[in-house]
Amino acid sequence: MKIAVLGATGPTGLAFVDSARGRGHALTALVRGAGRLDDGPGLHVVLGDARDAAAVEETVRGQDVVFVSLGLSAGGAADETVTVCTDAVRHLAAVLPPDGPRVLVMSTHGVGDSNDGSPYVTRLWGLMGERLRDKETMEAELVTSTLDWTVVRAPRITDGPATGRYRIAPRLAVPADGHVGRADLVAFLLDEIETPAHPRELLSIAY
Repeated sequence: MKIAVLGATGPTGLAFVDSARGRGHALTALVRGAGRLDDGPGLHVVLGDARDAAAVEETVRGQDVVFVSLGLSAGGAADETVTVCTDAVRHLAAVLPPDGPRVLVMSTHGVGDSNDGSPYVTRLWGLMGERLRDKETMEAELVTSTLDWTVVRAPRITDGPATGRYRIAPRLAVPADGHVGRADLVAFLLDEIETPAHPRELLSIAY
């Protein structure tokens, strides 16, 4: 399968690229700086920015699936305005046909209707503040688009071996110390790409 990746050089993006190549998929990754990822077996790199419509269009042309893993760094002011996730999804909605590639998008548990007032979510908004608005507007763009999308909302992502013991649901109670392992997250993402089971769903994933 041919998979375009926006946000390939973050921790989750890199893990996704490695695992997808290991499963035999051919990837095209949009990266901002030369040397962050290099062309190789199963991987073609496009230099550019996800906020640039032309770069996004070049990356997704001819692909079967688009995976969006554009993130918000833990560092940064809570009142900082961020738009990269929303900008990228708007570009995808403009260039992809309704019967075009599936779009699988990473979001954050605690935004939109997963903002349940729990201790985990309250603490998250206290730390991230306005930067989370980008995830909310991104989701709103997807929901009103004609794209074939699935959103996966993750809490804190940790490293370690895959366990297969994660929970996945549109409504998920996440405890104050809630998290999910990156290996399990990537395994679910790739399983969903290979065998779609959640079209146009907003999902949360956690242990």
